[in-house]
Amino acid sequence: MVENSRQIRDLPRRCDLLGEPVFQVFPLVEERHRMALARSKLTPLSCACKSLTTAKGAPNNVMDPNINDRSAGSRGSSRREFLGRTIRGGALLAATTVLGNELRSPEKQAESQTEDLTRNPSSDASATTADLLAEKLVEWGVSLVFGIPGDKNAHIMDALRRRQDKIRFVLVRHEEGAAFMASGYAKFTGKLGVCVSTAGPGAVHLLNGLYDAKFDGAPVLAITGAPPRALLGTQFTQGVDTISLYDDVTSGVYNELVTGPYHLLSVADMARRAALARRGVAHLSFPIDVQAKRLDDDDESLGVDVQHGTAGSAPCP
Repeated sequence: MVENSRQIRDLPRRCDLLGEPVFQVFPLVEERHRMALARSKLTPLSCACKSLTTAKGAPNNVMDPNINDRSAGSRGSSRREFLGRTIRGGALLAATTVLGNELRSPEKQAESQTEDLTRNPSSDASATTADLLAEKLVEWGVSLVFGIPGDKNAHIMDALRRRQDKIRFVLVRHEEGAAFMASGYAKFTGKLGVCVSTAGPGAVHLLNGLYDAKFDGAPVLAITGAPPRALLGTQFTQGVDTISLYDDVTSGVYNELVTGPYHLLSVADMARRAALARRGVAHLSFPIDVQAKRLDDDDESLGVDVQHGTAGSAPCP
């Protein structure tokens, strides 16, 4: 009796491992249970229920195991038919989408990608790059930003100020503290930590805290200012090459100089996903003139011969 009970208890699990739906096994389990109880000269519960139901005038075949087998088989057939139709419908939709994209001309595809960017809820034509960045932070659910304002991140700070009801800016005494705070926030919440600094020494001071995030696998986005693009490479005051400086701390994650509003809309989500997926430091650097550039003044485009994710992109390791 004990052995039979153990076999009955393990039967659904074994059948499920073999790939049979469990709902088709329950009639077999009931039959095995009925046989085990009959051998022990006990009245099975289903038989007692059957006698009570029959006494009330219900059909005698309510608890018939053969009917249960047939109904379970019909349910299984209906379920398999439903799943088959769903899979075929999904495959047809995917094929239609892929073929539709392939049949479009490169000019139409580039135009469509540009329209997708401008349809972004945060992509108001008068919005600046700094506004778009702040809207991205709100969209990601970032509620805290740590940092220090400066002349090379002034537009970013103003965009955060105008959204202080959605994002709280935590002013620190030293950029190193901002990076450590962002790292600690990411470690204890699992969310993206964000720190902001100005160009030159401000960006340099972030490094200690950013290395802490890198070594402990904390997702952090570092946002730094930079001199105007026209002065890059001219040994301008505090004109540190932040991209090269951050090459090691962001190794294998993300490190990019933003060149305009459209460029930000292309790379912002990539930086966030890279930091969260690879548990490390992502970095975006914003020249001060780029921060103030409006979306409707940006003449950059994806280009006719550039397809997103193919041309001009490095292969995934």
